[in-house]
Amino acid sequence: MRFEILDINGNVINTIKASAEFMAANFPPADIIPEPVIPDPVYDADGNLVEPVPAPEPVPEYDIDGNLIEPPAPVYETYVQYRVVAETDTAPVLTVSMAQAQKALVLSGVALSSVQAALEAIVDPTERELALIDWNKSPTVSSDSDLVVSMAEALSLTADDVTALFELAESL
Repeated sequence: MRFEILDINGNVINTIKASAEFMAANFPPADIIPEPVIPDPVYDADGNLVEPVPAPEPVPEYDIDGNLIEPPAPVYETYVQYRVVAETDTAPVLTVSMAQAQKALVLSGVALSSVQAALEAIVDPTERELALIDWNKSPTVSSDSDLVVSMAEALSLTADDVTALFELAESL
């Protein structure tokens, strides 16, 4: 499945392909994520905002041999949650020739120039070049490939749209 990883404000910070078991083991469900705690401002008697006093620097500790004891790494309360983007595990993986895929796009009303534009719009130059190689040089394409997943997202195609395109492509 594809999942969008969200920060505490609900902004997408990453998209990954993973199993539901992996997500449950590594990311908390949305219902246990606490709301951020924002302290109320404190004012003095004259109504001036009192700035919080920073915590003092920790005093270094040493073991019996005089070696510095490293303090534990800080625990940051940066909670993230996730949501399912596409359940690619439930749809059959179909593989067709690139010519069949491109014909199916055209017959379905998706202009090849819009695919080319979406490929050119990939921000990361390495990812863009790799996607262009797949689009221009690969003899076949699978419905679960990174190219198809990214182009489906760029062209606002649902998982059902992708399945229908590949079924059409198989019939050509």
